[in-house]
Amino acid sequence: MCGRTDEQSRPPAGPQLEGVVQKPELSTFMYGTHTLNDDQGQTHFALESDGMVNLDPFVGKRVRITGEPVQGTPLDSGPLLVKVHAVMEVNSGP
Repeated sequence: MCGRTDEQSRPPAGPQLEGVVQKPELSTFMYGTHTLNDDQGQTHFALESDGMVNLDPFVGKRVRITGEPVQGTPLDSGPLLVKVHAVMEVNSGP
């Protein structure tokens, strides 16, 4: 598992999502530090760390994320914001 050591790990606390992490420089919505996109680059979720997970090493990689939705989102036409508790790189091919 990437991104956390065993001491920092905790059991999954919510739904698991899979996609490619991106760090947009500009977006139409103003929340989250990263996004979780599909293979065509379409944004499906905005992401923010729970303070224990660094998402930067996973930019451009396919991952499985465990987290929980943040109440009050989505705003306007933006995506749902997910607070990330754990992230793991997954293989995108056979």
